[in-house]
Amino acid sequence: MDNTFRQVRDALVGVFGEDQRAALTEAASMDTVAAWDSMSFVQVMIALESTFGISISPDDATELTSVKGIMKLISKEK
Repeated sequence: MDNTFRQVRDALVGVFGEDQRAALTEAASMDTVAAWDSMSFVQVMIALESTFGISISPDDATELTSVKGIMKLISKEK
């Protein structure tokens, strides 16, 4: 398992709770994880910024709707 994915999943578990870990696969998105809604969007952004030491711009925030999008954003920021 990719280390970046593990970090992303752990950050998302920090927002959504340990009971959501199994649902947070590389294919997970706002459509597949019930706890991932517009109310948690900012929490996801803050958790990722903290975990990866990055600043996510409003334009890039549109990628925060899926794990694939998050992985793409993280690889661009590194």
